[in-house]
Amino acid sequence: RELIGNKPFHQAYSKASEPRESLMKLRVGKDDSWNFLDSFYRIDGGVFEYGKEPEKVAGKRVRVSSFQMADFPVTNALFELFCPSHRRERNEYSNRDDDPVLYVSWYMAMEFCDWISTVTGQNFGLPTDYEWEWAVRGRNKDRRYWWGNFVRKELIWCWDEAQARKTRSRSESIKAHSSREGLYHPTKEQKGTGYGLMDLHGNVWEWTSNIELGKRGDLKNSEGSPRYLVGGSWYDFAIGTRSCRRFDVSPVVRNNYIGFRIVLR
Repeated sequence: RELIGNKPFHQAYSKASEPRESLMKLRVGKDDSWNFLDSFYRIDGGVFEYGKEPEKVAGKRVRVSSFQMADFPVTNALFELFCPSHRRERNEYSNRDDDPVLYVSWYMAMEFCDWISTVTGQNFGLPTDYEWEWAVRGRNKDRRYWWGNFVRKELIWCWDEAQARKTRSRSESIKAHSSREGLYHPTKEQKGTGYGLMDLHGNVWEWTSNIELGKRGDLKNSEGSPRYLVGGSWYDFAIGTRSCRRFDVSPVVRNNYIGFRIVLR
């Protein structure tokens, strides 16, 4: 960013084939790989209605257009294609190639979306808070988790129920979801892992794009405004990973329980 100033990435980077090919062969340990571009699920649009929480927008309705969402948060191997030096941030909380990337601010996440959009020629971005919750529960207003209102510890990677003390990898998440035969997120009938969206509850808090609940907002005129995190993390109790949970923080915050998941519009 210091080299190119405020120019969009597409004015400074060529659309070389190598980065795109790397997205299709992401590392999972030494021998295996997976295709990030083939790991999205379509979320059909509709009218989202906030439940009882958060109270200040309870009952508010928002029209949501159809979009696609990644089945898992952005991993270390994926983020390091964009920023190789971020590998030095790996530690005991996230060390493997397909662990969720940590220590990423909102600004860094947005830069990543700009980069991957340039490399692929597609429109990637962060979801709004209501797009994220719509993807989790659809019209099931006030449902705590995508499967219902009770805890399933194998599907919520959190401090109390799962005894989590670090993030879990995409591979581990696939294994956990496949262990619950017949219980898959509603997106599972489409492409991606075959198990639908994973780790929506727990693992890492996920950045959203908007600065005001229920509104997409003007990102250009919102410098420094708090952004919303959703989904809870490995560091939280299960109650903190509910679909309705929101947590607003400064966009410069970086720590060991915040990551992000992207959408394709």
